[in-house]
Amino acid sequence: MAKEIIVGIDLGTTNSVISYMQADGKVKVIPNPEGTNTTPSVVAFKASGEEIVGNAATRQMITTPDTVRSAKRRMGTSEKFHIACLNKDFTPQEISSKVLSYMKGYAEKSLGQPVKKAVITVPAYFSPMALIATKAARSSSSTSGAAPSTSRSSTSGTAPSRSSRRLATPTSGATTGTAPSPTGSGLRSRSRPGPI
Repeated sequence: MAKEIIVGIDLGTTNSVISYMQADGKVKVIPNPEGTNTTPSVVAFKASGEEIVGNAATRQMITTPDTVRSAKRRMGTSEKFHIACLNKDFTPQEISSKVLSYMKGYAEKSLGQPVKKAVITVPAYFSPMALIATKAARSSSSTSGAAPSTSRSSTSGTAPSRSSRRLATPTSGATTGTAPSPTGSGLRSRSRPGPI
């Protein structure tokens, strides 16, 4: 049985990246199917119902008006993206969920095993509502999950920096209190076990 791999995801406004810690302790970025290390946080919709994510969605932005980018800027708000070709509204977390699902899919193909846990980084300035929305995006990204713990990185090991927060989240399975950080030491965690 293969050792469980916990991925780290930087869910970015413009681009996102997914990585994991190798057995030798080095972090490896998982390239997307097009071979690039970053995946545009862009989702395009077609009238047929097809959803295109990442680089292909970016290339179609001019010809496909129903393309959403920068959904992360609206996380935690009540704003929605109207997709005219489907006559449907999507929340920022639903759009982010599509990006996370896409990344999880190509990570599983690259690793040759299911991805069940992830650490998702978000900016330190994210409001509590934006954190909740990010958790919802993770939960609906075809990766049901348990309660995440939020934490902040610390470079000195004494006081957390305000540069980023991490959502240490199982992406499927039973409730857990914390999940390890792919960056190793310096992660302070406040556990919040229980269902979301």
